[in-house]
Amino acid sequence: MSVKAQAYKAGEKIDITAGSDITAGTPQSVCGLCGIPPNDIDSGASDALQIEGIVKVQKVNEAWTAGDTIWYDNDGDPYNGTAGTGAATKTVANGDILMGIATADADATDEHGYVLLNRFENADILEESGDISLLDGVYVKFGTGNDVTLNFDGTSMEIESAAASTPLLIGADAKLLNTTLKGTFTVGKDDTGHDVKFFGATASKYWMWDESADKMIVVGDSQFTGTVTVGVDDTGHDVKFFGATTGKYMLWDESADQLVILGTADLGTSCEADAYTVGGVAGADFGPAAPASLTVVKGIVTAASS
Repeated sequence: MSVKAQAYKAGEKIDITAGSDITAGTPQSVCGLCGIPPNDIDSGASDALQIEGIVKVQKVNEAWTAGDTIWYDNDGDPYNGTAGTGAATKTVANGDILMGIATADADATDEHGYVLLNRFENADILEESGDISLLDGVYVKFGTGNDVTLNFDGTSMEIESAAASTPLLIGADAKLLNTTLKGTFTVGKDDTGHDVKFFGATASKYWMWDESADKMIVVGDSQFTGTVTVGVDDTGHDVKFFGATTGKYMLWDESADQLVILGTADLGTSCEADAYTVGGVAGADFGPAAPASLTVVKGIVTAASS
């Protein structure tokens, strides 16, 4: 059996107790570091892992340049080895354990490369005045199974989860954090959306975009303090307002280009000229006083003079 990684120039070590059987030379993630076990370790047994120095490691079919950041891909394909058994790579997206930097150039067809463990000078992680800066394309991974990754590719920030059900929480129920978003905020992508829900201060009151129904749901009061436009010129939409009585409503029927009122229409005590369209005649003038009566027949409003 080939050894995945073995000491080339030894350094510091860290003690661990194995949670499962570990094969000698298989890189391990421990305390945020990459450790190399020099021996097989049975589940429950303790041993020391090398966390410093240079290791010789099986690599995938790719060229390395000294200074490249190197990761270990748990199911990578070692060149001239058994596919899927694990290998070192400089491809960030495939990496599971951040190992260190390549200490020498390596051709794509070289079976092994040399990595300085847990050292990132001139690579992707820079420490300056106590701050840690990550260069473009570096993934920060969270969870024992790398459940969530954070990455900035130079243009956009991505937060990815291994499970679609993993929630992104800002703060906790007992201590929520204020969040200010400056700039465009996009949820989902064209043809693939997600539910968006905003809760109010009252139980069961919320605003929701239901992605499966492709509609907005508002459970609570709505207040508009500006112009409300439905549709565009020559392409409208039905708008319906219900009353408190069954079967009573006002409807703008966009296909019929007609206002339908099933109920009483109160136009007030006086009407200005050109204020209403009655019976299909635009600019009906009711004069200084209201008409004697309004009759609603099949949704058509007709005014009767006094």
